[in-house]
Amino acid sequence: MSSSKNWIKISCFVTMFSIIFCQIALGQQSETETKIKKAFLSRIKYASTPTKNFSTPSSRVLKSMEVMVSLGSSFGIEENSGVLGRLAIGLGSVAEVELTRSSFMNELTGQQGNLPTSIFKMSLVPERFSQYWFIPNLALQLHSTPWQSSVNEGSRLTESSKASYDASNLSRMNMDNRFTTLYGIIGKDFDFMSINGGVTLTDVRVRNAWQWIFDQNLGREIYYPIPEMQKNLIAPFGNISIAANDDTQLMGEVQAIPLIDYNIVSKQVQIKRTWRAIVGVRFFIARWLSLDTGVKYLSSAKGIADSEVNVGVNLMIPFKTNPKIQNTNYK
Repeated sequence: MSSSKNWIKISCFVTMFSIIFCQIALGQQSETETKIKKAFLSRIKYASTPTKNFSTPSSRVLKSMEVMVSLGSSFGIEENSGVLGRLAIGLGSVAEVELTRSSFMNELTGQQGNLPTSIFKMSLVPERFSQYWFIPNLALQLHSTPWQSSVNEGSRLTESSKASYDASNLSRMNMDNRFTTLYGIIGKDFDFMSINGGVTLTDVRVRNAWQWIFDQNLGREIYYPIPEMQKNLIAPFGNISIAANDDTQLMGEVQAIPLIDYNIVSKQVQIKRTWRAIVGVRFFIARWLSLDTGVKYLSSAKGIADSEVNVGVNLMIPFKTNPKIQNTNYK
């Protein structure tokens, strides 16, 4: 009997202890959630606008410990580019690093290619000076991609690249490419407008390339290696955004991107450029969340039916509270 009473006392004690522990844990959890929510709200109000237009950079860099996450895609008549991501972080309000993908036009397949890209961007004008309206922002940005196959033996080639000349035509091809682009950027943000421009130097390289030419006289394919290639493409670029109202910006940009072509007469790969223009809007759902949409067109396209619709979303996450603003009265 006494043993049963002891077990009852122990059970009551354990039950009461469990109830008290759960109440304390729930209270701490609620307090932690409240602190996290307050910390998030205290930081999010300092979120800046994206440091890019649709795809071209601005002369600004992200604030220190600010993260930009972007997701987007291009939709055309026949295909879409899939979801393309962008992840960037600001370093000391002086530089930013980014992981994304870079586009090029492949006339051999008739499609736009995308290569994984690492980006480093650095501001050349101290923040304290760039706050003066008459001092422009200057920055350098470097894009670098790894080697990656753009055409292989199983790729479906366009009819124009397989066209016959002198009783022979391209049958199959294999090729690896990589690109490195240096941007020199100058720009300025005003209350109602942001304008940026500059020059790009793109180093385009080709290796591990060979082709199979079908000889109609012999009735069989002949293998030909393609020598390694390197070409520098220099071109201007620019972008502008104008405030239509408190929540919407009108945006436009133009830049050159690499174009890989094939000459059916010489049976050689050619490195060229094509111009890409995008016009659209950026709508701010919140200060830290915006939606981009616009129409993209390439100068190498056959007509307006080849234009594409760009859609993207940008998320800005500051991991610091009120950023330190330099004194504009500095002398």
